[in-house]
Amino acid sequence: MNDPRILFAIASLVGALAQDAGGQAANRSPLPDPTGQHAVGRTTFEWIDASRPDSTAPSRHREVVVWAWYPAAVHGSAAAQWMPGKWGEVFWSEYSKGHGGLGAPPDLSAIRTHAYADAPVEPSAQKYPLLLFAPGSGTTPLDYSGIIEDIVSHGYIVLGVESEFGRASVFADGRVVPGHDPVPRGGPGAPRSTEQAIRAWEDAAREFGKDLSFALTHLTALRDTPLSRLADLTRVGVFGHSLGGAAALQCAHDDARVRAVVDIDGSPIWSARNGRLQKPVMILSAASTSLDYDGVLSGAMSAYHVRVAGTVHSFPSDIRVMPFAQPSTPNAQLVAPSRGLVITATFVEAFFGNYLLDQHAGILSGPSREFPEVSFEKVPSPAR
Repeated sequence: MNDPRILFAIASLVGALAQDAGGQAANRSPLPDPTGQHAVGRTTFEWIDASRPDSTAPSRHREVVVWAWYPAAVHGSAAAQWMPGKWGEVFWSEYSKGHGGLGAPPDLSAIRTHAYADAPVEPSAQKYPLLLFAPGSGTTPLDYSGIIEDIVSHGYIVLGVESEFGRASVFADGRVVPGHDPVPRGGPGAPRSTEQAIRAWEDAAREFGKDLSFALTHLTALRDTPLSRLADLTRVGVFGHSLGGAAALQCAHDDARVRAVVDIDGSPIWSARNGRLQKPVMILSAASTSLDYDGVLSGAMSAYHVRVAGTVHSFPSDIRVMPFAQPSTPNAQLVAPSRGLVITATFVEAFFGNYLLDQHAGILSGPSREFPEVSFEKVPSPAR
């Protein structure tokens, strides 16, 4: 074993393995691994709704940034950054304001997802259901990459729509348009009563719902693009978190093309002007949330209210799994952040599989050993 050629070969092999392991560790995502069979691509679009003025610049038409996740062919594609470029700069600027003592900003470009940036769409004759996604106030669709990537890996397309109530929209020409609160907190436009505040929230949800419907309309118009050809536009659902959950409900009510809706710990405010929401609905609530959803669920075609023990309002967001957000002492009363993402993605996918693809999932029938954290406060009777 003293042959120098053999020793050199062994040393080279060990070095190559160490380099490969180091590269894998550097690119390892903090997000849970997707559980479906499809690779996931991610890209972004900037679309203009010529039918509406932009509230942030009334002299211009409404401009909407849309993130798309889709089944992809990934040969030669790079794993997408969680918060790329200026999106990351804006994120850290806002995040650090509410979290003192963070020190130097982390290298956000090193945090990767399980999606592949600008990968070609999967070359398939099969079409996949389209889901619209509405993020919470002060966030972006990128904040929910974990649940979205898992859902898409099971054979869906997701359009994540930025809103005027988000953190900010970053445009390709370098513009950064900050978001704003759905309910003004000061000045002459601030509500002077609870009724005015509720109406402002309803109006915000309705406006965001228009953005969601516009994204669907615009993709439908792009008939000859690979992404549009991959989408089954007869099987459309919508889901959202927080304000985005309220917007998802409103979109489902207003847009006949939407067949089913999931509200993840969103506002239960339901305008009396709406009447009944006669579509399948699932409410997925945090343990910390005690809100009354009867106004929505009582008029649903099929109604689920599911609660996840050991969770707080941010449970569907990626933030708590990020390396810069790890607490020095984990809270033993909360489920692990990655577990919260897995539960959310699993139940959202199961719901849409049931109502868009007629694939009944047993986990929607009631409590299970697989998900002991999940309790059912309402299920359809009789359950599908």
